[in-house]
Amino acid sequence: MNIETLPHGNTPPTWLNFILLGTAAAFNFLQRGAADLGYEWTFRFLSLVSLLIVIYINFNKAKNIFKNRKKKTWKN
Repeated sequence: MNIETLPHGNTPPTWLNFILLGTAAAFNFLQRGAADLGYEWTFRFLSLVSLLIVIYINFNKAKNIFKNRKKKTWKN
């Protein structure tokens, strides 16, 4: 299965954005409660990893869009 095309026209990176941003927000929220238990940096690390994955996915998606764009030429 091609990662850029699914049957309904949705791309997995779009859904991964919502899932990973929600995960990063949840880890960021849990980090405050986990500070008392000594796991603060664990949740900061997981939140940072989630955000880096989102940035990587969007960068590759944008790179593929520009790479696959056809050049328009004017014919006389």
